Amino acid sequence: MGAFDFQCSTRVVAGPGAADRVGELAHALGASRALLCADTDALSGGRAISLATSLDEHGIALVTTVEVGASHDAGAGRSAAASTDIVLALGGTGALDRARTIAGALPIVGLPTTASSGEGQSLCAALVIDPELSLDVADEVARTAAIVAIGRTVEAWVTSSRNPMSDLFAREAWRQLAASYLRVAMGPADAEAIEALQLGAFLSDVAASRSGLGALDACARPITARSDVGFGPVLAILLPEVVKWNTRVVADRYAELSAAGGEARRPEALVARLEDFVTAGGFPERLAQAGIPERDLPSLAECAAAEPSASGNPRKFDVAGALELYAATY
Repeated sequence: MGAFDFQCSTRVVAGPGAADRVGELAHALGASRALLCADTDALSGGRAISLATSLDEHGIALVTTVEVGASHDAGAGRSAAASTDIVLALGGTGALDRARTIAGALPIVGLPTTASSGEGQSLCAALVIDPELSLDVADEVARTAAIVAIGRTVEAWVTSSRNPMSDLFAREAWRQLAASYLRVAMGPADAEAIEALQLGAFLSDVAASRSGLGALDACARPITARSDVGFGPVLAILLPEVVKWNTRVVADRYAELSAAGGEARRPEALVARLEDFVTAGGFPERLAQAGIPERDLPSLAECAAAEPSASGNPRKFDVAGALELYAATY
């Protein structure tokens, strides 16, 4: 088994209407004054009023709202947090990132939509998984966030620093994501599929943040740093090929994950499933289609090999390996 250190203290409340319990959750964390950090789109339909009402029922004041989609002053957000004792994050990954920047040591209650890939959710003191919060999220946005969660899950399952606990979360994350992705990607999704996707995203973050990542993350980051291509589309392009490349050393692991998702117990079945996801998501299938110049591949490979996540890949990953993956997906 080997030695490992694993901790996850996030309280998770799930189900339709779970957002109505935000006041209860904040009260349990000892809050009296809350700051709401939210995507502009997530504030439509009176959600801020509903959250404020739930907070008020438990003696908690919603003192200010920070809109992530609007122009903002980061200093002003932190200043507002100085007069609060809890931060709520409503929306996608950007909302949670901004909430973490503002909150500092304050507890965060996450209210993710399907615009969230799950990144950072396991650092929340409490998480509300409510499918009703995602009814207005665009299908394209949901697909992009979901493919990031899927990529992180598949990587977490095979990293060199994985452990029995991260495996538990990665396996269940894949099971939830694999069962719900197409139902959400093809839209409009039902509440059950949305809830499963959101749960899978959270479980993915628990696994990935404890096991580390690998070649997929390492190859994607230099591309997004140098271009306007989003992280989700880049992961989608690279993911099937990274699995093929790693199969040389972890074929049995990929086969086990494929079986956990209801497919044949073969690594090729996992690759085929991932390719189906990429196609259904409408993502570009080659780096060339995404506008990445071929002349940039050698320098991108050098950057990829230097990424911290490169060391976690199960197969030795270096400049030559990165260039091989880039060339295969070009």
